[in-house]
Amino acid sequence: MPIFHLLCTRVLCNFIAMKAKDLVTFMQTGMQYQDDTYTLKVGCFLCTRGTADIVFDNEHFHIEPHTLMMLYPNAQIHVLHHSDDWSGRIEIDNVEAYYPTLDIIDARSRVLIRNQRCIHISKAEAQRLLQLSDLINTSVTDVHPEKAPLSVLDKLGTERLRFLRSTLLIEIALLFLSHQPGEQLVCSPHEGIVNNFLGQMLRDCHTERTVAYYADLQHLSPYYFSTIIRESTGKTPLQWITMFTINLSKHYLTDTEMSIKEIADTLHFPDQSTFGRYFKHHMGCSPGEYRKGVKF
Repeated sequence: MPIFHLLCTRVLCNFIAMKAKDLVTFMQTGMQYQDDTYTLKVGCFLCTRGTADIVFDNEHFHIEPHTLMMLYPNAQIHVLHHSDDWSGRIEIDNVEAYYPTLDIIDARSRVLIRNQRCIHISKAEAQRLLQLSDLINTSVTDVHPEKAPLSVLDKLGTERLRFLRSTLLIEIALLFLSHQPGEQLVCSPHEGIVNNFLGQMLRDCHTERTVAYYADLQHLSPYYFSTIIRESTGKTPLQWITMFTINLSKHYLTDTEMSIKEIADTLHFPDQSTFGRYFKHHMGCSPGEYRKGVKF
C-alpha cells in the first residue's frame, strides 16, 4: 500500500517519516484523499533534511531543514523541484479529530496561522517537536484499541495519547503565532460565531453556498453575520465560501478522473453549465481549460 494512502486511512498518523518520492505524492494528492466519502485532512509537515521549492496556493516557498509547514483542507500544493535527500515528518488526520483542541484557539489566531503557511523554526524548536512526536509514536504501541471492552490500562493509554497529540498541536500553534512579525493578536468578541462558521463551512461546503444558510444556523441576520465575519477575519462569508468551493473544484479537476458533470453533481450545482459559469467567473477559464492547463 502506498505510504500516502496508508497515512490517509490510519486513525492515528503522528509525524510519520517520509522521503522525497512519497512526499511529492502526498503533498500533491494526500490532503484531498477521497474514499467512499469525502474526508477533509489537516496537519503539518516538518522538513528534517534536504530542500524543495513548492507553490502553495499560488505562493512560492523554499523548504529547507527546520521549515514547518501547515497542511489544511483543499490546499493546492505543487512541488516544483527538490533535492534527492528531501525528507521530513508529517502529522495528518481528519479535521474532526482536531476540533477539541482547535476550540481553544481563537478564530483570528487560526486565520493568522493559516495565512502564514510556512515558518522557519530553530533547531531547538524542531528538536522539541520531534521529541514530542517520538513520545506519541511510542505511546501508540502501548494502546490496544482492538480489545473490547477496553481495560482500564487501555483507556488510560488512549487518553494519554489524546492529550499528547493535543499538546503537539498546541506547540505547533504557539510556534506559528510566535513567528508573527510584529503582529498583535486581538481577540474578537465574536470568535465563537467565527469558529462555528469555519467549522460548519468545512462540513457543509459541498452542498451549501449561501450566506443565509450559515447565518441561519447561528440565528443571525445575513447582514449582521456578514459584518462579524468580515471584521473578524478580513474576508466576507461569501469570499470564504467561494474560496473553499473553488479549491474543491480545482482538486476534483486536477487530482481525480471525475467528469465535469460528475464534479458539478458532487458539488450540488443544478447542472454542468451552471458549474462551468461559476468556475469561469472566479477563475477566468472553464473547468475543461483549467484541467488541460494544469495537466499539460
